[in-house]
Amino acid sequence: YQTPFCMLGYLQDNGSLVAPATWIDSGDLFHQGADGLWFWIGRDSHTIKVQGELISLRTVTDQLLQHQEISGVGYTTNAKGELCAFVESDTDSEGFRIELSRLLFNSLRGRRASVRIVESLPRTESGKIDYYHLNQSVAAVQAQSPTHS
Repeated sequence: YQTPFCMLGYLQDNGSLVAPATWIDSGDLFHQGADGLWFWIGRDSHTIKVQGELISLRTVTDQLLQHQEISGVGYTTNAKGELCAFVESDTDSEGFRIELSRLLFNSLRGRRASVRIVESLPRTESGKIDYYHLNQSVAAVQAQSPTHS
């Protein structure tokens, strides 16, 4: 997209500016409606494709966070490419897990996702979920799990 709020350029050693590209690849996904208006779908890193349709994980997260017991949600994929939702909550019962699985199943239009309830999610200094460390911890657990042929 184009914006008037983009930086003026890259400062060179001699004090001159080299202009940036006119278009920015922000990772934002948009859909143009029949009326010509553009609608923001979400970030490509927070969007998955289900049955040919883009679904914002932000929307799914908002639905999950309506539960007072949930304080955060993070996502990763397993070795098979299946979605896994990490839910930060003090509540960990089979009934709660089933309820969350059903909510995800409906939100993802029939796509299954595993739910893991954790006491805390890794966070950055600013309080956002640290997906790098979340993926690293999942990879470590997968590496320790025995592989079945």
